[in-house]
Amino acid sequence: MQVRPTTPANKRWQSYSTRREAEQIAAWKRAAWQMFWLLVFGKLGIMIALAIVTFRVMHSTSRSWSILILLNWSWIVLAVALVVGPIAYWWRLRRVRRKRKALIYAEWHID
Repeated sequence: MQVRPTTPANKRWQSYSTRREAEQIAAWKRAAWQMFWLLVFGKLGIMIALAIVTFRVMHSTSRSWSILILLNWSWIVLAVALVVGPIAYWWRLRRVRRKRKALIYAEWHID
């Protein structure tokens, strides 16, 4: 007769294979995030280096700036989206809180 392990009712117990799989998935996620941040910081470094070359060698002409923008337009759009998103959320949150405060004030201060 073969005895099979059973999971308890609270589902906290995991078999060794699922624990090993979870550790492998966590390692893959860490590796993916490390690759992403390496790509981002590498691209930032290249953009800064190109801007320095533009200022020193090309004497900051309009053509050199247009080349920089054309080479990095996708990263510029991504940076703008990452900055505008939280700012828009913060702006809306402040507006909603101001409106809520006014409604509470109007409810409790009847003239």
